[in-house]
Amino acid sequence: DVFQIKEGGPFKPFEKQKLKGMDEDTRLKYKRYVYGGFKGENDLGVPQGQGKIKFEVPELENLQSIAGVKKLFQGQFKGGMLVHGYLEYLNNAFYVGDFNPTNNKFHGVGYFSEQDGVYYKGFWRNGEKQGYGE
Repeated sequence: DVFQIKEGGPFKPFEKQKLKGMDEDTRLKYKRYVYGGFKGENDLGVPQGQGKIKFEVPELENLQSIAGVKKLFQGQFKGGMLVHGYLEYLNNAFYVGDFNPTNNKFHGVGYFSEQDGVYYKGFWRNGEKQGYGE
């Protein structure tokens, strides 16, 4: 299945839209979404339980940087939201830990490693590091 996620929202079934040939306003509307293929447990098509999403990479020529572009999430979902698991980015940075189930941001205990090996292991609150960590 192809899924959409609007930043901070739940994954839900969605028909993939072809962006080429759309007028600019419509194109910008759909570019706010990230698409991905989902495999795993679900409740009426909404990810629930263990699962894996491989994100479709946006048109690279339109990106100024690949930092922050999601590649893969594998872990626990609840109501289409990330709860706990492994998130990998296109630039090979990754995060392992808990997520805020209301906005999909790092939240709770987690480990984030940049592509150059610099890392932070500790507590997160809504995507922000809390304290010095390890």
